[in-house]
Amino acid sequence: MEEHRNQSDTDALLEELLRETEEHTPAEPDQPPVPEEPGECPAEPVSDPEPEPESDMEKTQSFQSVKHVQEEHAGAKQEKHAPEHPRKRPAANSAKGKQPKQSHPSAKHGRVHAQGKKRRRTNLPFVLVWTTIVVAISVVLSVGLLAIGKDMYAVDKDTTEKIINVPENATTDQIAQMLYEEDIIRIPRMYRLVSKLNGSDGKYVAGEHVVSASMSYETLTSTLTKPVKAETVRVTFPEGITMLDAAKLLEENKVCEASRFIYFFNIADYNYDIFKKMPKSSDLKFYQHEGYLFPDTYEFYVGMDPELVCQKIFMRTNEIISEGKLEDLDMTYSERMEELDISLDELMTLASMIQREASSVSSMKLVSSVFWNRLNDAETFPRLQSDPTSKYVEDVIKPNISVANDAIYEAYDTYKCIGLPAGAICNPGRDAIEAALDPTDSAFYYFCADTETGEIYYAKTDAEHEANLEAIRNHTKPSDNLDAEAGQERPDEDDDAE
Repeated sequence: MEEHRNQSDTDALLEELLRETEEHTPAEPDQPPVPEEPGECPAEPVSDPEPEPESDMEKTQSFQSVKHVQEEHAGAKQEKHAPEHPRKRPAANSAKGKQPKQSHPSAKHGRVHAQGKKRRRTNLPFVLVWTTIVVAISVVLSVGLLAIGKDMYAVDKDTTEKIINVPENATTDQIAQMLYEEDIIRIPRMYRLVSKLNGSDGKYVAGEHVVSASMSYETLTSTLTKPVKAETVRVTFPEGITMLDAAKLLEENKVCEASRFIYFFNIADYNYDIFKKMPKSSDLKFYQHEGYLFPDTYEFYVGMDPELVCQKIFMRTNEIISEGKLEDLDMTYSERMEELDISLDELMTLASMIQREASSVSSMKLVSSVFWNRLNDAETFPRLQSDPTSKYVEDVIKPNISVANDAIYEAYDTYKCIGLPAGAICNPGRDAIEAALDPTDSAFYYFCADTETGEIYYAKTDAEHEANLEAIRNHTKPSDNLDAEAGQERPDEDDDAE
């Protein structure tokens, strides 16, 4: 009986709770509010009667009833939407009156959305790095292609002409390397490709060709595969010739003007080894490159550009100095210069003095020994006292200098200057150069020459030297000079003495 009454009270309480829930449930959004009649006052809301206070037992029963209804409603909903193989739900903690947590769909989507944002933020640095790499590679490729194009089509390149001597049966690789070493091209591999595409491989013509960096690769292949048709002339520069006389000889043979040749020869600066060893210009030098015109027979074009004439001469001089070797010592010129501790300019200056003082190879080596003995004993013999240096001042410098300069005169006159003169006094040949590098071992400090017979007499002391001079003046041979060396007659040569 008591149990039946409790159940009836529970059902009544449940119905009352359900009714209150329906009354407090907000209207559906799609149902518009009923408009009020115009002129009517809005009805005052009717307040619900205050419910009587419930006992603790009734509250407990009400809570249990509501809980029971919610569980039945949730179970029905789960059965309606459950898949064919529903997962077993975890048991609720009935002791604490807690329901299992239901994840709201919007919360789930919010987490997915947040995770998606997080992944995009994670990938952003990776995308930026790859974008930077791609842009950098594109820039490098663009710059590289631009450089290749500018070199292939000779954009903004030097217009200076140069002589390229193509050897017999030269390959495209050899020619490309020659052009690269002369700063005509910068990309030999690309030149080889252009040569192959143009069908120039195997068609290069041996001989000298005039080219410049301002020529495109295609023009270069065309120029080097065609024979040069121009009037040529052969000019021979004898050993010991001065630059002034060489310039006059070129003008006489209609190669170029003498003054323009002298100008370009003294300002020349080519990509040869000898220029790397030359000192900077000196204010005491009359001709900066006197001594570097190697005496030889050259073939020039009539009306040739003086710069090309100079280039051809320096090319030959560079070949002699760079490839020269002393057979007796089994040493190259460069190795011997390093051993003697002299510069290239000092070598050419000393060789020019030897060239003007002696005529035969044997006399050159003895004359060289006298100069070296004096240089190595500078305290006793500070001056070399060579007559040809004084003649160079009088015959070459003074007549051609624009303003008199006593400092230059004294710098070249070995009777006034200490040691070697400021520069070469002529252009020496191979024998004089090698004599300067490999002198005979002697104890002589003096020599003099008989210009009529060509004989040179040597002396160890000043008294012996004076006796030799007296014998030459009296046209008698010194009887006590057992070390005299005969030489060939040298026209227009004064007696050499201290």
